[in-house]
Parts: sequence; structure tokens; C-alpha cells
Amino acid sequence: MSRKRPVRTPKQKRSLETLRKIAEAGEKLFSEKGFHGTNSKEIAAAAGVSIGAFYDYFPDKKALFMEVSRRYTRRVMDRILPKGPPVDAGKVSPRDVVFGIIRTALDAHDLSPQFHREAMAMRYSDPDVQSLMDEEEKEILSRLRETLRATGENVRVRDLEAGVIVMKSAIEEVIHGIKIFTPPVSEERLLRELSDMVARYLFDIR
Repeated sequence: MSRKRPVRTPKQKRSLETLRKIAEAGEKLFSEKGFHGTNSKEIAAAAGVSIGAFYDYFPDKKALFMEVSRRYTRRVMDRILPKGPPVDAGKVSPRDVVFGIIRTALDAHDLSPQFHREAMAMRYSDPDVQSLMDEEEKEILSRLRETLRATGENVRVRDLEAGVIVMKSAIEEVIHGIKIFTPPVSEERLLRELSDMVARYLFDIR
């Protein structure tokens, strides 16, 4: 149930800590019980705050779910594609740059797999969550373009904007196959072949 009251914008250390506790409790319960199986009172109790304190920060559990989704996506994004060009830009081969992205993307899927599944389910059932995740997707693609340009290599694809979408889709497909099924060859072999395929697609290399 939504409460029509102003929400607090945390600035002080104590307020930020309370917000962190609520967000972490929300992520845990949304992961374990799903969005629809969780209520605000449970989240407040798990965070060790009163229900009134919960409503000081969030008008309802959906607002919290949106905040948790932002935090989760940012964690994944900052792990795979930190802002700014890579430290060794221009010194690392395109294959190694791509392999690094793929390797960290695989590892990032272990950050909070249950919440990831719930967020994906909500994406297809709630237009607000879909809109939020679409915006985050644009940021991911923008960072991918920045990273690839920073290699100093000539990009072979004529339409890099479309190319990074193809790249991301290919990476996600293989990673989901690794995580969901047992592939007939080793994970490392799959990642190496995938990085070689993507690097050859994107760059003018042999």
C-alpha cells in the first residue's frame, strides 16, 4: 500500500546507512520470496527499522524494488564496464579486451542470480521496471562503445551502435548457456572462442 507522504532524501551518514540497510533487506527478500511475495513490513523488520522509517525513504515496496534494481545493475555495470577508458587502452589486444569483458560478465552473473531472475520477470510484467532497465541498457551499450573505441584498433563494423547490441546478445546467449546448462566443452574454451569470434566481427584483425 502506497503512503502519500514526502520521502526523505538521505544526506547524513546515519540516513545513508538506514537507506543501505533497507535496500539490502529488500534485495534479499525480493530474491527469496519474489516481489509479489514480499511486503513492506517484512522488509522493514529485516532491515531493523520501523515501518514508519521505511516510508520515510520509500512510498511503497515498488519504489524500493526500483531502487534495488538500480543498485544491482550499477554493481554489475561497474564491475564489467567501469566508466572511462581502460587503464591499458591501446596496449591490450582486441581479443584480450573482449575476453576481459566476457570473463567479468560471466562472474557478474554470480553477484545476485536470484534477484536477477526476479528483475527480469518484473521487466516483462511491469512497464516502470521495463523503462528503468531499458535506460540502464542504454548506459551499458554506451560504455561498450567507449571501451571498444579505446582499444585504438580500427573498428570493422560500419554501424557500431548496432554492432555492440549484436556483441552483447552473443555474450549473453553463451553465458546463459553456461550458467543454465552443462556445455560439452570447458567454460574456458567457450569463452576463448566467443572472444575470438566477437573480436573478429568488431575489428579488422586476423
